[in-house]
Amino acid sequence: MKGWKKTRAYAAAGQCRGFNLYEMMVTMTIGAILLAIALPAFDRFGVNGILVTTTNDLSASFSRARAEAIKARRNVRMCPSSDSNTCDSDANWASGWIMYVDTDRSGSPASGELLQIGTFIDDRVSLTTPGSFSQWLEFRPTGTVLGNAGTTGFFLLCSDHFDDLSRRVGISASGRVSAKKQANLCVGEGS
Repeated sequence: MKGWKKTRAYAAAGQCRGFNLYEMMVTMTIGAILLAIALPAFDRFGVNGILVTTTNDLSASFSRARAEAIKARRNVRMCPSSDSNTCDSDANWASGWIMYVDTDRSGSPASGELLQIGTFIDDRVSLTTPGSFSQWLEFRPTGTVLGNAGTTGFFLLCSDHFDDLSRRVGISASGRVSAKKQANLCVGEGS
């Protein structure tokens, strides 16, 4: 190893250089400015993820209810529920929902009829249904749907902070579930 100089692993005392207070304060200030710029984007990213997840959960629940109704040849009903056992009369789907086979046609779940419990977990997102399915919806053995006020309807998932982040989950009279992203759906909805 010609020409290879051995170097010392550690510099002699007094020759080590570090950061002085001024350099450290400038670095921390730049870091704080970058963090202040990036945090709102992270919040937007998180809310968008919650909207996508909730949209997918809701769509999957509707699709499952329709499939169960066709398979069991019985009506499958979904309704808002805050206690995961009974239907709520206040039509607040944001507190959660239940799915059950209404074998006794009572309009409320009896023992052994419950199929699925849906929960809504984040308060940065609202869920409303300004139409036919405000209190309940029911899939028939033919796959068609009926709500407390009609045969077609939709659910709106909205961000309380970002108007351009919103989703719409629609259900046609034939029971087909569709979900789409659309900006400014919830402006003026009170959410």
